[in-house]
Amino acid sequence: TVTDNSSSDETSNVSSSTVVIGDEINITKNGKSTYTIVASLANDGYDQGRLVQKVIRATSGASVPFIADYETKTGPEIIVGDTSRPLSESLKKSLGSNEYIINVTEEGDIYIVGKSLIALEKGTTKFLSDYFGYDENATAVGKEKPIPAKLNQKGNILEEYKLVWGDEFDSNTLDTDKWGFY
Repeated sequence: TVTDNSSSDETSNVSSSTVVIGDEINITKNGKSTYTIVASLANDGYDQGRLVQKVIRATSGASVPFIADYETKTGPEIIVGDTSRPLSESLKKSLGSNEYIINVTEEGDIYIVGKSLIALEKGTTKFLSDYFGYDENATAVGKEKPIPAKLNQKGNILEEYKLVWGDEFDSNTLDTDKWGFY
């Protein structure tokens, strides 16, 4: 069942103009979108917001407007990075030093926030790969997938790394079986 909440239905959990399929959100419908991408022009959310805009356009053909966070909200938004939007600061404060969060509000706004630039980049890449088939190493993107309307996904960038080799240096001399001088 596809429901387009383009009327102002006050009983809806998702803001007007959001395309909802059951408990899921689609950013685009028929090559169009009611969403706006929001980022601060003063921090690194700008580059990640532009990446979101580019991938959505490549995936669906939809042009999603990009605005600065000081501009007035006009509908559902994809908020990227540290912005002046109400939930942005509290989400960032809830994160550990290596974490990011992808959060969908009851109004259908999507927040992608990272504690650091690297965490924000990983969070943005995770969002785009999960819901738009994005692969930063590929030349093409996939197909848009619905986003859970109650998404609240945290990630830690350190969990993505795997220790391949290590040495504890627990003596006063180097272990010459592992180390050498050249």
